Amino acid sequence: MTEVSVLRVRTVAVFALMLLVVFLVVTWYRRHYVRRSSHDERTKKNAEVREKQSAPATDL
Repeated sequence: MTEVSVLRVRTVAVFALMLLVVFLVVTWYRRHYVRRSSHDERTKKNAEVREKQSAPATDL
C-alpha cells in the first residue's frame, strides 16, 4: 500500500470509530436518563388511563 492509501484507511477507521463511540454514548445516555425522567410521566399517564377505563362510560 502506498502512503496515501494507508493515511486514507487510517482516517476512515478513526472516523468510523468516532461514529461508533458517539452512537454508543448517545444510546447509553438516552437509556440512562430519558427513561428515568419519563418514568414518572409514564406512570401518571397509565394511572389516568386506568381511571378512565374503570370509570363508567357516560359519554356514549
